[in-house]
Amino acid sequence: MKEYYLFLDESKPNKEVEHFCLGGCIIEKENYIKNVMPYIKNLKINIFETSDIILHETEIRRAKGQYSVMRDKQKREKFWNAMKKLFDKYDITVLSSIITPNKCKNIYNSKYLNDEYFICLQIILENFTYFLETHNGKGSIYLESRNSTEDNKVQNHFFNLMSNGTLFLNKNALQAHLTTISFPLKQDNNIGLQIADFIPNVLKKKAFNLKQKTPSIQGNILNCLYTGDSEEAKQRFGMKIIP
Repeated sequence: MKEYYLFLDESKPNKEVEHFCLGGCIIEKENYIKNVMPYIKNLKINIFETSDIILHETEIRRAKGQYSVMRDKQKREKFWNAMKKLFDKYDITVLSSIITPNKCKNIYNSKYLNDEYFICLQIILENFTYFLETHNGKGSIYLESRNSTEDNKVQNHFFNLMSNGTLFLNKNALQAHLTTISFPLKQDNNIGLQIADFIPNVLKKKAFNLKQKTPSIQGNILNCLYTGDSEEAKQRFGMKIIP
């Protein structure tokens, strides 16, 4: 069996966009180690002159502090072209789930409504498990640590799904294909999580036809959406919108 990593990040609702997205990328282990990691490290050195910098889309677009080199047009274009190439060339598969929390609260006027993070996580883990089954693989999940309390809640949710299954897949599927869930810190410089950081905001804006920031890598990310068995299934597997 091949080993795969799933790196996830979130984009929360704000004043401009009321939607929440949990999304990220699946990368096969050998591909990640031999190709993706060196590619991103070299990109950092070429643009920022250090591999220690943490790539964070919002800060890169603000171009302040350690990201101020992005004010240089040549370096800015070089960076975004390199990000496009990353998604085009390195066999990355994108998963996401998008939800409008206020709509869900209007539909389910209940104090027992699940948190949007957990709703989206269950869908993504179900689709990741299906991906692993169809690729004869095992997979590990990585989410950036928020704090010990929140990490523990997510871990307990993960173990609950492993014990009981999801809506469409029973526990045997998850136990056969999912291995561990981990919570690296931002300062750990986890490259997979840094790639995942560029995904959720793009997809939730695409889902609701909202204006993308420029330069945009929307098309490159969309081309990587997991399709399941067919192109028509992208909205079930690659970009699931709720409700």
